Amino acid sequence: AAHRSTLVFTNTREHAEALASQLKALGTTSVRVHHGSLSRELREEAEKEFQGGELKALICTSSLELGIDIGSVDFIIQYTSPRETTRLVQRIGRSGHTLGGTSRGIILTTSPDDILESAVLISRARAGRLERPIIHEKALDVLAHQIIGILLQERRMSSERILQLVQRSYPFRELQPDELDQAIRQLDELRLIRKFGDEFSPRNPKAIQYYFENLSVIPDVQKYTVFDFFRKRRIGTLDQDFVARRCVSGAEFILHGQTWKVLSVDEEKLHVEVEAAPPSLTAIPGWEGDMIPVQMDVASEVGRMRRTLATTSVLDGQLDEPEKEKVTSTLALQLKQTKLPSDKLVLVEGFENSVIIHTCAGNLVNEALANAMAALFGSRFGSNIATQVDQYRFALIFPRPVSAYMVAEEFGKLTPNDVETMINETVEHSDLFAWKHWHVLRRIGAVGREAEYKARQARLLVEIFKNSIANRETRRELFAEKLDVEGAKKLLTMIGSGEVLLEAVQDAGQCTPLALPL
Repeated sequence: AAHRSTLVFTNTREHAEALASQLKALGTTSVRVHHGSLSRELREEAEKEFQGGELKALICTSSLELGIDIGSVDFIIQYTSPRETTRLVQRIGRSGHTLGGTSRGIILTTSPDDILESAVLISRARAGRLERPIIHEKALDVLAHQIIGILLQERRMSSERILQLVQRSYPFRELQPDELDQAIRQLDELRLIRKFGDEFSPRNPKAIQYYFENLSVIPDVQKYTVFDFFRKRRIGTLDQDFVARRCVSGAEFILHGQTWKVLSVDEEKLHVEVEAAPPSLTAIPGWEGDMIPVQMDVASEVGRMRRTLATTSVLDGQLDEPEKEKVTSTLALQLKQTKLPSDKLVLVEGFENSVIIHTCAGNLVNEALANAMAALFGSRFGSNIATQVDQYRFALIFPRPVSAYMVAEEFGKLTPNDVETMINETVEHSDLFAWKHWHVLRRIGAVGREAEYKARQARLLVEIFKNSIANRETRRELFAEKLDVEGAKKLLTMIGSGEVLLEAVQDAGQCTPLALPL
């Protein structure tokens, strides 16, 4: 049956724009795009047309997961896996949003990984198994801001009374006196507070300005325009955080389906000059920052489903026949070449100058493992080891071909303590750390709101504030949002005990089917 009003959800702005462009090329006019990079005026215009029935479909990102309630929406299309059960439930739940209504929707998948991941998420949604939310506990930048707020309201207060008050908030229930003292000392050094005996008071008007300029913890992210240097034309835009973390001279990224090589970055004009480049394993998607990480337990279930399909081809109706055929044929090709990576087998695959380590462990675990392995081999080879990561594998890109068996041996020797130590020792040298650290400094008042991010200045500030709460808070945020060190330690423990096997295969002339997504 035809649907009156459809929301099409994508995971990235790039996908939303591409889908809209293709639909319009086919002659569809009653469709528009809605995402956070569009102006407020354009977003509100699209919402009004959709609510008024002028549009049959609205292609959107998470920008329409919440907010306006459109009771006429009777169908949801999710383009590619939503990557989280909670996101799947929320998005499909936008349809049939009336008393007694039924929510209906489908997921359009694009690859075997996508098919299995979507099947796992649907199964988990039906069973009510949602991901645990990430709770940011003892965020020291938020604490510093709240201390100023308390002092502005109360005029004066002792650290003991501040502690009692702050501990009433669940995320700060375990805050220790020495942690509060560190935040107070930082505010004192920044001349935002002053001490009177056993009590503290705010330094007005500086404290007032700081407090009201930092009410939000969401960073202000600017856009860089990407120019093709040789063809003298505009390619598109990249988020400032992507440029800060990824766009060094010679780096490669993907934008609008094309691989581009960075020639230069102008931080004053917010320009990135590039040239076209051939497809490359090292190229990072320009929409990387938009992607929601897949958690370890979801990725592990996908690995288990691979094993089930490879041995029995039965999944109790979880997949339609065409999807099941697509997955089983890919798994058969994988088994024809080598072993099948799963929740019980980590496969280390050598191909040209790259080594792909297949781990069904999720984005954040794989990011932690990739960082540790890159640090290990970087010190051994005396050069930077590039990495590429997704939820089912990570790649180490070496300056020359290396043995997959050697990498597997070193990976097998890695202990839970090793990975934690290596990440702790190397994390602050990364561009990601400098970027996050800059925004933490903004939130504690050490960097003004009007200050523009400059990579060199940001690196210098990491050294200057090395022993401050900013360093500690940046580490906490990275380990909560980007690096699952505990999950990595869990996987290494299972490998060490033999619960998860570790195998290797060297270059067989072509990479295996399950390595192709990287």
